[in-house]
Order: sequence, then structure tokens, then C-alpha cells
Amino acid sequence: MKNRNLHLYAFVIGLIGAGYLFGIVLAHNITLDQQQLLSQEIAQYLHMLQQPSSVDSPKFFTEFMAQLKWLLLIWGLGATVIGVPLSLVFIFLKGSILGFTTMMFIEQFSWKGLTISILATAPHNLLILPALVIVTVAAMQYSWRMIQQHVLQHKLVEKQLFVRYTNQAIIMVFVFIVAVVIKTYLSPTIVQWAATYVM
Repeated sequence: MKNRNLHLYAFVIGLIGAGYLFGIVLAHNITLDQQQLLSQEIAQYLHMLQQPSSVDSPKFFTEFMAQLKWLLLIWGLGATVIGVPLSLVFIFLKGSILGFTTMMFIEQFSWKGLTISILATAPHNLLILPALVIVTVAAMQYSWRMIQQHVLQHKLVEKQLFVRYTNQAIIMVFVFIVAVVIKTYLSPTIVQWAATYVM
């Protein structure tokens, strides 16, 4: 069982890595007009960070809900059992977004862009990505066990599996809260310092 769990974790992590590489390739293949538009948005983002900032509760809530959607999507798809393959697509997409973002900063600011992208995305994603990996693996395990129990027609066991699966997702919600606190209140300060250095 432990070996199978390790294989699942390795598979999901590998899927994020593949998505990351895909995002890098995608960033290399956008049109010149698209690249210029994204460059303008990046410049506006960095200039915005250089303005005085304050604690913003609505901003925290908005960011939390945006991040929570990933968790809820994966949990919900796993709960349907047949939606697990689609949850793997979302994990791949998450990696693609990170890869695309990193490459766009590098295209815009060379190696300095790599520094900014790391400072902007790494702190909170060090919590978010492991949480998503855990929930995705839990979804895969849950769907497989549900199929087994459905064949055996053990309704009580199915309920216990669902409660256990949901509890894992709830624990990850608290991890997301910490991650969003970091992204909302700590990362902007770090990126602001890096933006000043680059600009």
C-alpha cells in the first residue's frame, strides 16, 4: 500500500512538472502581439506593487476564494469518482500556469525576471502545491476504494471513506489559509523590493 501511495504521489508531482514544462513551451510560442500585451500587464503589476500598500481584507478573501476553487474542483471531481481524470487535468493546468508565468517574467527581465517570478510564486505555492498533491492523491485513492466497495456493496464503508476523504480536504483548507496569508501580506512586500531592484 505504501509503495502504491508513493507511486501516486510521484505520478501527480510528475504531472505538475510536465505542466510546468508545457507552460514554458507555451510562453515561447505566443504571438508578438500577445507577448507585448502580457509585457504591459507585467509592467503595470510591478508599478502597482511600488505604490504604498495596506492590509486589505477583501483582497485576502478574493484571493482565498480564487485559490480555494482549485481545491474544491479536485475534491468535487474525486467525490464523483468518474471525475478523477479531469482532476488530473486541473493539476497539469496548475503546473502550466506556473511555468507560463515564470517564462514570461524571464522573457521580460532576463535572469532578474527569474528572481521576481520565484519570489512572487514560490512562498505560497510551497504550501498550495503540496496541498493540491495530497488532495489529488486522496481523490485517486478514494475513487479506487469506492469502486471496490461498490462491487462488494458495503454502503457503511463507502460512507466512512467519504468522511475520511472530505476530512483530508478540510485539513488542506487550513493550509490554503496560511498560504493565502503569505501571498496577500508577505509576497507583495518581497516582490515590491525585487521590482524596485529590476525597475
